[in-house]
Amino acid sequence: MLKDSDQGGAAGGRKGPPPLAEILRRVEAATKHFKKREIRKKVVFHADATRDWLLRNDHRYDADNSLEAGQWWPHDALGPLGPNGHRISRLFQLIARGFENGLRNNLERLRNDAALLCRENFLDKALSYKAMGIYFEQYGLSVANRAPEPLAKVAKRFGYAKNQDLRDYWVPSMVELGLWSARYHTAQWAIELGPVAKAYHERAFWPAFKVFEPTIEGDRK
Repeated sequence: MLKDSDQGGAAGGRKGPPPLAEILRRVEAATKHFKKREIRKKVVFHADATRDWLLRNDHRYDADNSLEAGQWWPHDALGPLGPNGHRISRLFQLIARGFENGLRNNLERLRNDAALLCRENFLDKALSYKAMGIYFEQYGLSVANRAPEPLAKVAKRFGYAKNQDLRDYWVPSMVELGLWSARYHTAQWAIELGPVAKAYHERAFWPAFKVFEPTIEGDRK
């Protein structure tokens, strides 16, 4: 279940922010990791596997993030669209469910195949509402061929008092998950969508979205 669970504290109960040298080390190691040929092949392979899983639409993740039988997108149970903004609400639900269920499935496949460097306990933060907002914003920027966005701008837009909160507790883990790429230049951080996120969006999320988007109309009988 998507949550706004990214507030405060370090991942894994760590006390105090990590030193800059450690953040740089982790980011550099993860960046090199995802450039390896065998890892790139795994990223593509598991994105395609998650696409097939989404299209089957016969399993979902419950409130405790356990896999169970059932439709992640319950189009069979949808009634007809109501008035006014109901279409927008349905569309948002499809996007949010596709993000949460599909990306969790993708990341778990990669983790089980030893393709990720990040600790497992960051997944809930990586799949929170704020993470979803950053994900779709960054995808839009990548499609427009925009330069990586300064982390300070992202922090301000998403309600962080200072960009160090994102830098210290988000950047290393999100880069290790392949969801962000990060650059450090002249004492400033910038981020963009990472290789796992790009592969997931283009090879899994978008193909599934195109199939299920017409179902938001619901039962017209």
